[in-house]
Amino acid sequence: MEYYIADQTVIFFMSIALGAGLGVVYDVFRIMRIAVKTSKGVVFAQDIVFFVIAAAATFVFLLLKNDGQLRVHILIGEFLGAVIYHLTLGAIVVRTAGAVIGFVKRTANLIYRIFIRPIIRIFVLIHQKISGVFGKVGTKLKIFSQNSKKRLKNNGVLLYNNMKSINKKKLRNAKT
Repeated sequence: MEYYIADQTVIFFMSIALGAGLGVVYDVFRIMRIAVKTSKGVVFAQDIVFFVIAAAATFVFLLLKNDGQLRVHILIGEFLGAVIYHLTLGAIVVRTAGAVIGFVKRTANLIYRIFIRPIIRIFVLIHQKISGVFGKVGTKLKIFSQNSKKRLKNNGVLLYNNMKSINKKKLRNAKT
């Protein structure tokens, strides 16, 4: 297949657009990292997922637009598109997302401090009072049950034990 300069130029600009699109995908991961504190392992996994997405997108692009042939100008176009997006629109998007996420976090923290924390403290105080009362009642019931067992204890001989005591008396009488 013959490649004309005009076709290569169009494919080059399309690869720049693909690079910018991949920059948008990477910004989604960056914004998720801003929103939720992530560990190094999660960041590594996100980077692997991004590279798989980028490789798949590049592969499909090469199949559709360049008959599967890898050309240097396509890779340069992708790189330029990602860099241009990152330095222009990407910086604005990430900065704006960071500000919005910070505002949402501050608002949620304020709502928590004003409404939710007092309710939790009230429930904790109620729990402490109730557990204190039930703890005292439980201790008193335990002491009462221990004392009542002592009072109910009978030192007399029970009927089923009576035969043993009779046999012991007969043995004593027989020895004497």
